[in-house]
Amino acid sequence: MSMDKTLTKRVNLEYKGLHGFYWMLYCLATGYMTVLLLSRGFSSSAIGVIAAASSILAAAGQLIVGSLADRYPRLTWKRLLLSIGALQAAALAVLVFFKGSDAIYGVFFPAFTILMYFQMPLVNSAVFYYTSRGLDVNFGSARGTGSLTYAVISFAAGQLIVRTGEIVIIYLAAAVLAGLVLITILMPCSPETETEAGCVSAPADAEKSTASAAGGLLGFIRKYPDFMVVLAGCILVMAFHNIGHTYMIQIMEGVGGDSASMGTAFSIEAVMELPVMFGFYKLIKKISADSLMIVSAAAFTLKAVTYLSAASVTALYLAQILQMFSNAVFVLASVYYADKKMAPEDQVTGQSCMTASISIGAVLGNLLGGQILSVTGLRGMLLTGVLLAAAGSAIMAAGIRFGAKRSKKTI
Repeated sequence: MSMDKTLTKRVNLEYKGLHGFYWMLYCLATGYMTVLLLSRGFSSSAIGVIAAASSILAAAGQLIVGSLADRYPRLTWKRLLLSIGALQAAALAVLVFFKGSDAIYGVFFPAFTILMYFQMPLVNSAVFYYTSRGLDVNFGSARGTGSLTYAVISFAAGQLIVRTGEIVIIYLAAAVLAGLVLITILMPCSPETETEAGCVSAPADAEKSTASAAGGLLGFIRKYPDFMVVLAGCILVMAFHNIGHTYMIQIMEGVGGDSASMGTAFSIEAVMELPVMFGFYKLIKKISADSLMIVSAAAFTLKAVTYLSAASVTALYLAQILQMFSNAVFVLASVYYADKKMAPEDQVTGQSCMTASISIGAVLGNLLGGQILSVTGLRGMLLTGVLLAAAGSAIMAAGIRFGAKRSKKTI
């Protein structure tokens, strides 16, 4: 791929579009699943079980998708993204044609959500397809676009539900999915492979991928032991992160807040992410992904301590400022860290493992947080959040240092 400025601008614009459509889909699938299922008569406890099961299946599926992509070179990010999109379209079609059945909704909308999670490592790994071929693609700006479109679709969906009912979620999802598929089709391939649909890797890459995949997941673990340690830390940190989000209403009520306060807190979080998202392209050139991962872990721990010690709504609002250094840095640095650690033949598997750790953290946080909240109360849950974040940070830092020592020995 040449360093043509026009092509670079085109790919950057389309990659922003890819993230824009993907994170709108993510919002509708995760943010409104509870709303949709409640409207179909599902209880909160049943929805909790469905959400946890969906996260488990999503984590397992992400690993499978990554392994397939690295094992079979013709199953590239583009082909897999379009194939998964076709399955999502089928799930939405079933929901439209059988909208009178509550049981159908309890199966097919979670299935649509699980498939959406499968797409995350593919959307992330697409940037490295282009950068490895000489194009200067700004991942942070694309991810920031995703945050903006997330906010837009979240507001629009809320307004439309009031006017037309919860079924509008399905139609919005179908429209956004159509946009995601279209932008994926339009994204270019490199000159040497553009005649082959799906941006197939070069034959040399195919040989490396097949050889590397022979060991399967166990071979991958043996090859990257330090990366697996970092993933264990990520799971614990993400468990705290999900406790803070899932049970924010209880945290707010504990200091005298309400649903409106919770909405304001989440808005502050979203705004705080944007400077990092759009400035990350320059940041990653000055500070290594390793260091940024450690910074984000420390910020998560500080945020957990702030939640525990907060005595007012204002204190919780101030805690949300830490989103700039915690989650905003993590979601971007983790992608670059996984790319840095992986050999070319393991790229998608590495991204899939990282996103799977986020899904596993969500399961752990949601289930553990709910149980501890019911048994010991709010303070016990917040203290658990501090322990999870601190332990996860320590493990993540240890894994990164271990990896640095292994690299020096290899050199």
